[in-house]
Amino acid sequence: MKRNEPDLLIQLHGNGSIINPLMKMMSKGLVAGYFQPGAYCPDARLFMPYPEGIPEIKRHLKLMEFLNISPAEEDLEFPIRSEEESEYGELIRAAGLEPGNYICIHAGARHPKRRWEPEKFARVADVLAAKGYTIVLTGTLPEKETAAKVAGNMRANAIDLTGKTSLGALAALIRDAALLFSNDTGLSHIAAAMKTPSVVIFLTSEPGRWAPLNRILHRVVLPEESDNTAIALFNADEALSEQVLSIKKERIQHEL
Repeated sequence: MKRNEPDLLIQLHGNGSIINPLMKMMSKGLVAGYFQPGAYCPDARLFMPYPEGIPEIKRHLKLMEFLNISPAEEDLEFPIRSEEESEYGELIRAAGLEPGNYICIHAGARHPKRRWEPEKFARVADVLAAKGYTIVLTGTLPEKETAAKVAGNMRANAIDLTGKTSLGALAALIRDAALLFSNDTGLSHIAAAMKTPSVVIFLTSEPGRWAPLNRILHRVVLPEESDNTAIALFNADEALSEQVLSIKKERIQHEL
């Protein structure tokens, strides 16, 4: 970083209590971001007190306002390149998938404490498959074993695409899905960017910070609910009856 000599560094790694001294050492230019009141603040003009208790998206937009940078909208974006669209097209042709008629089940998460049991994902997947939807299992290559456990506990058949997609092709797959059912993990944010309905299981992380902002399109299953599979099944059922209609309306309005 010192060799690159950036003109501006913006610190977005939490309240900065650990990283702010390092940020100041990495650049001779301007450094901006958050600081924890009472802790080290590199520059009072460019560092704002860390806002607690709000969604991550709103937090970063507040920093842009503080820096007199015109903030963008709250909607997430995830551009897909043409080669990724081509990869996605080949993928769904090979798998025999029809856009809008499949549901993605994502049972992985980087931290083990954020992972709902594969057996419970399998029960949800069977409920959704009984409604006529094709079940697609997604994840990275290291999550192959988790996906296999979901498939092994299902009565219905599933298409396992775990470890078979680039990030862009996976985003396109989520874009054209009827629903994403997942743990609280990065794919939830891609679903939010693609405006694909989702049901997200929260076990240890903070829904107020990490859940998608649109709580009509995206439903949250809280820790106290997650042990009761029937509640999670109900949320999945409700998502299909209401949320899929919502996404269709939004897309139609956007096209008009």
